[in-house]
Amino acid sequence: MSSPYVADNERVKMKDVLDALCDKGRLDVCTAFVDAYGIAGLQGAAEAGDSRLLVGYELADMPQTKDLATFEMADEWKRTGADPVLRIRDDEAVRAAIHTLEEPGLEVAKTTTRTHSKLYITPQMGVVGSSNLTRAGIEGQRELNLLHDDPETVARLREWFEGIWRESKDAERSDFKQELRDWISNTRFEQYAPFHPYAKAIYERYRHRFVSLGTRESDINLAAFQQEGRETSLGILAEHKCCIIADAVGLGKTYIALGAMQQRSRARKRSQKKILVICPAQLEGVWERAGHNQGIMLQTESMETLGRNGEDAVDRRLEALGEYALVIVDEAHNFRNPNANRFQNLMRLLQGGPEDKEVLMLTATPINNGIGDLYSLYRLMTRDRDDFFLSTNLGIRSLQEFFKSVEKGGASVTDLLLETMVCRSRVDIRRRQE
Repeated sequence: MSSPYVADNERVKMKDVLDALCDKGRLDVCTAFVDAYGIAGLQGAAEAGDSRLLVGYELADMPQTKDLATFEMADEWKRTGADPVLRIRDDEAVRAAIHTLEEPGLEVAKTTTRTHSKLYITPQMGVVGSSNLTRAGIEGQRELNLLHDDPETVARLREWFEGIWRESKDAERSDFKQELRDWISNTRFEQYAPFHPYAKAIYERYRHRFVSLGTRESDINLAAFQQEGRETSLGILAEHKCCIIADAVGLGKTYIALGAMQQRSRARKRSQKKILVICPAQLEGVWERAGHNQGIMLQTESMETLGRNGEDAVDRRLEALGEYALVIVDEAHNFRNPNANRFQNLMRLLQGGPEDKEVLMLTATPINNGIGDLYSLYRLMTRDRDDFFLSTNLGIRSLQEFFKSVEKGGASVTDLLLETMVCRSRVDIRRRQE
C-alpha cells in the first residue's frame, strides 16, 4: 500500500487503510470502543493469524445504537446529518464479527485501566489517531489518523503496545474474547416501549420525507430551506421516479430542481447525464444561464414547440427528446388540458426512451380549475400508467378511479401529495427557521 500518511474518512477512509493493513498479515490494534462492524473488519488479519485486539473500555460503557427510528432520531438526523439507516444494527456485520472472534489467530484482551488510545500496527507500519474500531470511526465520521512507516517510529509504537498487552494479559481474570463474543451476539437485541414500533412504522412509511442536511457533494449553493427541498425531492425521486415541486413563487424552484437532478445525474451512465428542461420560451434563457453558471449540462425545449402538431420536424424532435432520462417540466400547470397538443406531445416524449426516466414537475399552482388539473400532472409523471402506484405504500390500483373518487369526496388526495410533492409557503419556511 502506498501510504497516504493521513486518513480522515473524507479524502482517505480509515476502512481502506484497515483493509490494507490486514493484507500485510500480523496486525495489532488498540482501541477505546468496538462494534460488530469494526471487529468484522479484522477478519483478514484474524484468518492470517498472530493478530491481537486490545480494548480500552468496559463493554458496559460501549456506545449503543438502537434498531429503531424515533422522532427524536429524526430530529437528530436533521440537526447532525447522521443517517438513522446507517445506525440500524447490521446482522451481517454481527455474523462476520462473531466469525472473526472465533478465529484462533486473533487474541483479545481488556486493558487494566480505561484507555482511550487508538493504534493500528503491523511490522512495517503504525497508524495513530482518533479512529475507534467502529463503523463511525473507520468509515462514518470525520477523524484524523497519521500513518507512520519510519522503522524507528514503528518500533517505539510496537514497544508501547507490547507493554500494555503484557500488563493486560498478566491481570486477566476471565476469557475476555468470549465475553466480547457474547456481547456482540446479545446486545443488539433491546426492549422497546410500545411507542417505538409506532415510530418505526411512521419512519418506514415516510422514509423518503426524512431530510438530512448533512454535507452533500454539489456545485450549487443553496439556502438551508432550498437544501431541504432538494433533499426531500431526491428522496421522492429515488422512491417513485417522479415528483412535483410546488413551493410558492420566489422560493427558488429552479435551483432546487437543478440541485436535485444534478445529484440524480451522478448515478446515470454518461449518455444519460444531461438534463432536459421543458419550459415557456421566455424562460429558456433563464434555465440556460442557470445551468451554465452552475456547470450543469442541460438542454431546453419550449412548451410552445410541443404545442405544434403534424410536422415531421416536430415528430423527429420529440423522438430525440424522448431519449433523455432526466426531465424537468417548468410551469407544469400549462399542461393541465389533456386534449391540448402540448399535453399529448409531452406524454409521447415522456413515454419514450429509458424505462427508469425521472420527471420533476415545477408549478406554484398545481390546481387552477379543479382536481382534474392535478390528475393531468400525475398522468404525465407516471407516463399514463394507471397502476403506477399500486406496488408502493399508496397501493392505488387505478389513478383514474382514484381521482374520480377524490372529486366525489370519497377519497383524500393527502397521502398521494405527501408521497410525491414538495409544497411549502413562505410562512412554512419562516416557521422552520424559527
